[in-house]
Amino acid sequence: MVHESGPLSIWLTREQAKRGAPVVYIDARAANKALSARMNKSDRSDAEAFAQLARTGWYREVHIKSEESDRLRLLLSARERLIRIRMDIEGQARSILKTFGIRLGPVRAGWSRRNFRD
Repeated sequence: MVHESGPLSIWLTREQAKRGAPVVYIDARAANKALSARMNKSDRSDAEAFAQLARTGWYREVHIKSEESDRLRLLLSARERLIRIRMDIEGQARSILKTFGIRLGPVRAGWSRRNFRD
């Protein structure tokens, strides 16, 4: 089975590989170049073209990262986003307090953040 790279095809490729199905995950840009020469553009003709690419071996396979790698990347990006949100809220609170003449000192390592919350 041949899949073109895309957001959901990673999951689909992993699930089919778990079930023992032979799966080839190909680069979408390279496949697009190969398919653009075809006259009839439909899902059925694209499927036939993918099968032909798989038979001839004229494709560039894409590496799929492990699920553990994806989980780690998800956690790191979520943490980074939450830190950015916290810093935005602190900046907004500082800005509001300046309107009333309250000026807080600079935020340094952990102790200043504790003082800010207090």
